[in-house]
Amino acid sequence: IDTVSTAQPTAQPPTILTIDNDCDSRQAIAELLKSVGFNVLEAKDGAAGLNLARKHQPDVVITELEMAAMDGLTVVKQLREDPKTADVTSVVASTHVFERDRAQSLEAGANFFLPKPLEADQLFDILQKSLQIDWIYQSPQTSSTSQPKTDPEKGTTPPNNVEKSELVTPITPPSQEILENLYHLSMMGDLNSLGGILDRIEAENAELQSFNTELRALIGKFQTKKIREFIKSFTLSQP
Repeated sequence: IDTVSTAQPTAQPPTILTIDNDCDSRQAIAELLKSVGFNVLEAKDGAAGLNLARKHQPDVVITELEMAAMDGLTVVKQLREDPKTADVTSVVASTHVFERDRAQSLEAGANFFLPKPLEADQLFDILQKSLQIDWIYQSPQTSSTSQPKTDPEKGTTPPNNVEKSELVTPITPPSQEILENLYHLSMMGDLNSLGGILDRIEAENAELQSFNTELRALIGKFQTKKIREFIKSFTLSQP
């Protein structure tokens, strides 16, 4: 997906607020959303998140469940109690996937509950349904690290639609150190950084072209689960 297209041709891209006390996790989600054209606000804790929500009234709030001082449940409850933010779509995310966490989140007023690390395809599916948006797909030739484009008739653009390449056998993978770095980024959902590493290693070693082409195809379609599986198939240390 290249960018997001709003229902109204002249409408501004939707605004999404992400609240997480884990800087790496928050920034990974923010970069993913920015890469497809959303306006993104970031908050490092619940109190700061509520202030931003009341000030900017975002279309969607994604909040971590467990945070110091004010957890995600409190954030959602206060969003619902404030007339300015009562109708905002709220998503609670957590590394804890127990049914009670999901039930408590929905009872507090959350619209959705997602396990972490977030699956990009699941998140985009929620955003598409909640915001009534469509995706504008890039051509296969467009680099995964290019900046999102704006369609003057449809608004902004989401994930890159890169046609899946044919598998070349055998595929020469990069070093185990690079593979583990790629796997770590895939677990965080940081697809922009993944693309950056592929740019670097491809320039350094032409033998990695088949590996890069296959992985870029998955990145272009935001198939985060398949990205992890593909990288994991070449690693020795991942469980």
